[in-house]
Amino acid sequence: MLNKEDTLALLDWYHARKRVLPWREEATPYHVYLSEIMLQQTRVEAVRSYYLRFLDRFPTLASLAEGKEDDVLRLWQGLGYYSRGRNLYKTATIVKEKYGGELPKKEKELLSLPGIGRYTAHAILALADSFPFVALDGNLVRIYSRNTASELWKNSPEMIKEGEAYFRKAVSYSPKEVTSALMDLGELVCLPNGKPNCLHCPLQKHCLAHQQGKEEDYPLQPLKKERRKEERYLFLLRYQNKVVMQKRPEKGLLASLYEFPNVLKGKETIEQILKEKGFQYSSYRSLFTYRHIFSHLEWNLEVIEVELKEENKNYLFVPYEELSNYSLPSAFRKAREVLP
Repeated sequence: MLNKEDTLALLDWYHARKRVLPWREEATPYHVYLSEIMLQQTRVEAVRSYYLRFLDRFPTLASLAEGKEDDVLRLWQGLGYYSRGRNLYKTATIVKEKYGGELPKKEKELLSLPGIGRYTAHAILALADSFPFVALDGNLVRIYSRNTASELWKNSPEMIKEGEAYFRKAVSYSPKEVTSALMDLGELVCLPNGKPNCLHCPLQKHCLAHQQGKEEDYPLQPLKKERRKEERYLFLLRYQNKVVMQKRPEKGLLASLYEFPNVLKGKETIEQILKEKGFQYSSYRSLFTYRHIFSHLEWNLEVIEVELKEENKNYLFVPYEELSNYSLPSAFRKAREVLP
């Protein structure tokens, strides 16, 4: 575990080099919670503008609970992993009803809320409330793994348990500052990709991976599963100055977001597909193909532009100038660029 000498050296380093981040300026539980949810699977620089725009629209958790899910998803466009935004809204409504609009200060109660796992709960408690919890994110996992030359798989249950124990004493000195310092050390020095900047690390003299010259070997990575691939038609169904959109199911991939109609390619021809969906058309043409990659899935999309003869009352026809009012995920952005 990190001793007092190492912890003080870490804090000295942090006070001299700490990052200026908008959610640190006023680290309320809501601000920490919002930033941590946005930062999941997303880099810090990409989050800044989203965070500030979101706070401008929803300055408190109570105001978020009074909003609408569609408003949240529109603000989330481009961040990806949209279940985060949906869970954020669900949590706000639960907190309003059950906790008077303020996030609870107990780990068990935080873990009961949608989208809040062990790391996020610990981050809120440590960074906003200064309780001695270890918020073991990817940065801390990397620091622990390299410092100890750990043979445990990255993010395995054993790794989480051992990693938390390794930092627990250090965090108890000053939960907020030590947690922030470790996060900055991981972002600025103990880098995830490429060779870390060990010469600038306050913990280097005890780092086993550094002593062995094997910093880039840690943490140990389990083999990734191969992505499933799907070939799909994506239809831009146009009538005058409108295009057809539809809302995805409430559960599953890109749940509750809007999309352009799309189907798996199979034995059916484009003509058969349009006929089955009840569209009367004058012409169609293939525009281009593109690929969109999810963490577990790869879509290869062929964009088909269709000129319709009339509107179909069974579908949503959206004027081009109103498209921005609909939460369209990045999987469909390339197709959107074709429209005025």
